[in-house]
Amino acid sequence: MERLVDAVYLSRNDVTNLQRKLIGKGTDGSVYDVGNGYLYKIYHDGSLFSDIKVQHPLLDDYEDDVKIYQMQNSLKLNRKESHFRYMDRDGVRITGEEAIYRAIQRQKYIHYTQLPLAPIYVNSRFKGCVLKKHSFHFQLYSFSFLSLEKKKRLLSLIVDRVEELVQYYIYPLDVFNRPNEKSLSHSNILVSLRGIPELIDVDGASTVYLEETSSNLLFETLNSLNILVLEYLYDLEIPDEMLDEDILELEQFLFKRGISEKFVSDLAHQEADFSTLRKILKR
Repeated sequence: MERLVDAVYLSRNDVTNLQRKLIGKGTDGSVYDVGNGYLYKIYHDGSLFSDIKVQHPLLDDYEDDVKIYQMQNSLKLNRKESHFRYMDRDGVRITGEEAIYRAIQRQKYIHYTQLPLAPIYVNSRFKGCVLKKHSFHFQLYSFSFLSLEKKKRLLSLIVDRVEELVQYYIYPLDVFNRPNEKSLSHSNILVSLRGIPELIDVDGASTVYLEETSSNLLFETLNSLNILVLEYLYDLEIPDEMLDEDILELEQFLFKRGISEKFVSDLAHQEADFSTLRKILKR
């Protein structure tokens, strides 16, 4: 993994000068290629974090920036509410630079995925994070031409990476994140020319960092991973809501594609666990 990086302090003028290095804009923020293998992600104005001062202790005068969640309701968290979600054991959302630093501490356990490297401050306010640039990597769906067996191998590596994150209470909820008709750039997975996948956007609102396990978020993560396997492997588009007849039709399709009868139901319902997905992808 990447070496430790110092926090970055910018002025508004610095951010303006970064515009010529802009390489993309997303829901969370704008991404700039600053060279030396690094990207700066600057969150959009109006975000939960856009006015958090560097100096303040967590709760002083900023109680509106700390949200309390009951973990059993974690599936219902509003993803548009913030860009980086880290919640402690009491369900208290940790925001701003504190969240980034706690995520950085988690990196020593994570070998497959690069987490955020350092916080970025603009005019002494937390405003973004430093990310690793994955050179010579391309969007997952750029590799849709691969054979079924090579797709299975690639997906097996993705399963390994998602499971590693979950083992350390990091839940990537949108790994399937299919591309739209105009662009392949919506995928949260990049692939190197050697066929090695990298999970990205682990600083965004679609990833939740906890300090203990959550069955609800595990369910949502596995659901997303199951959809990815179905869509990427078989060029399908799984609807958000499926009727019983849709499930039955999908089960029949999977059985005809050689999926073992004992795995068909779990995959069709998008409920296969990591072990089951590996068995499916090895066949």
